[in-house]
Amino acid sequence: MASVEHVLHTNADAGVDTALPAVVVDLFRRGMDAGHAADSFSSLVEVMKKAG
Repeated sequence: MASVEHVLHTNADAGVDTALPAVVVDLFRRGMDAGHAADSFSSLVEVMKKAG
């Protein structure tokens, strides 16, 4: 998580568009909140699935 946040802040400091890094940070946070902190990146697919 720290490395993704670092990319976000580095982009912001450099004046580069932060839209993509911000979405990735949000996705990682949602994955962690859903209990996937120790899981692989592919576990985030479950977070991206729509309910219902």
